[in-house]
Amino acid sequence: MHLDQFTEVVSSMASLFVMAMGMLLLWSRDKSPSLRDWTFGISCAATGNVVSGFFSQTNLPILHSLRVDDWAIAGGFTAITAGYILILRGLHKHFQLPWPRAYWLLVYGSIVLYLAFMWPTRSVVAWSLITLWSRAILCIIGFNLLIRQRHRLSARAAVMTFGPLLIQGPYVFIRGFWLLLPPDFPLQNVFTSPVTYLVATLATLGLMLGLLILHFESLLDQLQEAANTDALTGLHNRRSFTLLAGHEIDKALRTRAPLWLLLIDIDHFKSINDQYGHAVGDWVLQEISLLFKNVVRKSDIVARYGGEEFCVVLPETDEHQAHALTQRLFESIALLKRSREPDSGAITVSIGAAGLRAEDANVDGLVKRADVALYQAKNAGRNRIVGLGDAPTIISACDEMGIKSNY
Repeated sequence: MHLDQFTEVVSSMASLFVMAMGMLLLWSRDKSPSLRDWTFGISCAATGNVVSGFFSQTNLPILHSLRVDDWAIAGGFTAITAGYILILRGLHKHFQLPWPRAYWLLVYGSIVLYLAFMWPTRSVVAWSLITLWSRAILCIIGFNLLIRQRHRLSARAAVMTFGPLLIQGPYVFIRGFWLLLPPDFPLQNVFTSPVTYLVATLATLGLMLGLLILHFESLLDQLQEAANTDALTGLHNRRSFTLLAGHEIDKALRTRAPLWLLLIDIDHFKSINDQYGHAVGDWVLQEISLLFKNVVRKSDIVARYGGEEFCVVLPETDEHQAHALTQRLFESIALLKRSREPDSGAITVSIGAAGLRAEDANVDGLVKRADVALYQAKNAGRNRIVGLGDAPTIISACDEMGIKSNY
């Protein structure tokens, strides 16, 4: 079915404004910095697309009685370029990258260049050329940014962001070059045809969808992280730990690799809360969690298992390595204080350790054996390590620190 030019332009205008309003409503509920820049950037680009496309159609019935102002078209190009600057800035915020000052030099340089050399003649063509080629450069910068961050993009987000920028960049560059050609040049009206305008509109709509996909995927990542992370310590919570530890245990059983699990309990933690308050108790948990992050390896899994209990999985770790790492954790924790007061005394922990056995089918069995070892450590007076494995060994004591171990 053939649509006349007026119908095509109006339908494109409606699509752009509906998408822009949708992003504005979304931003009204979610005040993230990147979404704010994308919302206003898309709104500017949509407005510029509508203005430039509408006034480019000199043969539309509604414009027969109006004077088509070339400055309106140039203004539309400027609005689109300003929108792309905001979109590019939003991408930097989304990926938590600094905003280079060189990008502002591009903007201000374009304005200074026009005012210095082209304002005396008030050349619409010159101003349109600057804005179009500036937008082409912005598309190239945005595409390069997405290429460098492609490992953080899903396939859908990559397609919906790469594609529109690949279309827009060459399109606006060639359109700017077209302005330099004489009016009687063949195919001069190619960029004022509804089909070309429709392609540009679809590219803008595609970019809107790509940005929305990026935003919603970021929200899903944040929700998943919140569901798997302990809010106080920033460590894995029990749910996340069970999943990750189960995966490592399955892998260890399949490859016959050694694996150890540590169950760590802060001694007399209730007395810390009672004596110094729950705020200090929370601070102690955070300090120990920070220590875990600094001491354990990247391949290890650390979680707050519940209350004052922590759990550590040591994949591909034999008894000697587990010995060394557990002792280092034990000694490092003993250097922490029970509160911010310098004379408050040292924190001590009891640790139960268990090595993976062939008969262990899941996380629960390994945790249960580590829990038995932890109970023995507490029952023996706390402030010590007890290990249960196929061949239990003894960890050397740190007599000078008063640390006892029975591993």
